[in-house]
Amino acid sequence: IHYGSATIMYIPVISAAYLYGKGAGALTGAVFGITSIWKASMAGVSDFDALFSPFFSGNVLGSLYTALGARILFGFTAGLIFSAAKHIKINEYIKVIIISVISQVLHACLVLMPMHFFFPEYAADNVSIKNTLISLNELIQVILISLVMAAVVYVSRNKRIAEIEKILDEGRQSYYTKRLKIE
Repeated sequence: IHYGSATIMYIPVISAAYLYGKGAGALTGAVFGITSIWKASMAGVSDFDALFSPFFSGNVLGSLYTALGARILFGFTAGLIFSAAKHIKINEYIKVIIISVISQVLHACLVLMPMHFFFPEYAADNVSIKNTLISLNELIQVILISLVMAAVVYVSRNKRIAEIEKILDEGRQSYYTKRLKIE
């Protein structure tokens, strides 16, 4: 894949943003960014992937933005979008899948478009960005994110699981009381 390697790391970011809000989305985005820096700093990565390493790119600020800043911004923005769409009256599964796919495109834009500024020698032209966003790889990722986010919605809406979580979170109860309630 010419412009960066395929990743599914944005799925936990979108999931955290949906389940817990913009703060959790930003925090999970930071973890995504740190893992991106770690991967890009390994020996043997492609020249393009090395741009995400502040140690190998030659542009520390550009690498920190594309690897870390863009991912934090992505998680925060995904949380904002989910929060803003909370009161939209359509099927929750459809709403979450649409927002997740939009968020995935947002992630690509937050990372690829600033590359023109930070790394002009590696910057993707509009045709390459379009071909990256409209490709078999992206279609597979859209299907994957749709399935995963449908499962996240199902789990989050399942009352029995939510009830079990509530019981387990109550620290004042003894082990045996929790066990009896769960049973």
